[in-house]
Amino acid sequence: MVISQLSVNVDYLAALINDSAGVIATNTAAIQLAHAREKPSVALFSSDDKAKVFVPNPEEKKCAIISSKTGKLIDIDIEAVRLQPDPFLNELTSMFERTTEKGSVWVTLKHSSDKSKVQRNKMKTAGEKVEFRCLIRATDGKKTISTLV
Repeated sequence: MVISQLSVNVDYLAALINDSAGVIATNTAAIQLAHAREKPSVALFSSDDKAKVFVPNPEEKKCAIISSKTGKLIDIDIEAVRLQPDPFLNELTSMFERTTEKGSVWVTLKHSSDKSKVQRNKMKTAGEKVEFRCLIRATDGKKTISTLV
């Protein structure tokens, strides 16, 4: 029973990856499936040593490795996980190519500090500088991608 359930879960995971622009995961099976389907991926590990064991040659696999500095996954830098500009532009190009005959691509830009209003007000009160960036989102109605620049 466990084997059949595992098989169903892997099939479900594979289907999700097929429909995605890429994968961000701590699950090495998801990273391997992303590589098999030639999808970009971001693998999250508690250490660089574990990353080297589970994802050798990450560049060949279109996989960015992000490791915790403390050895705990909870301490991973979230900013490092966000979709970087190059994969974003590659996926945006693919969206435009898929919609040349039929469909549309909507691109929106938003001034963003990546902080809540309460956090921004606390930072201003404390005299800290609030850094703003540009959030870029794109969708073709089926898939949505975003990046911060």
